[in-house]
Amino acid sequence: MALGSLKCRGKLAFKYSRPISSEPGVAQWDGHAWVITANDTLIDLSLLRTAGALPKHSNLRRYLDEEGLLGKGVALMHKQATHHLAYSEKERLGHALFAPIIAGLYVKNGLQPPHSS
Repeated sequence: MALGSLKCRGKLAFKYSRPISSEPGVAQWDGHAWVITANDTLIDLSLLRTAGALPKHSNLRRYLDEEGLLGKGVALMHKQATHHLAYSEKERLGHALFAPIIAGLYVKNGLQPPHSS
């Protein structure tokens, strides 16, 4: 999982301002997160839904709405073909930091996180 900033049409949408904390119980950070696969596919799990929660005048929301993507689900693209989206990677998370984030998403959404055996 990559962490960083995201620009849309040259305007900052999400600004990375500090590394994620590895301290237990501290999950505060500023920025955006996405997955990059071994074949350079960029997978943005939250972008299309998160943008829908932004103000209607938001540059990012307007762009995704114009493209008919707002609220659609997962965004998949080659990391060299992100169109008007500019992902700026600042940090990569290893499994030890990534797993608690996923567990936190379960809790935030009212779900029970799976337990690993």
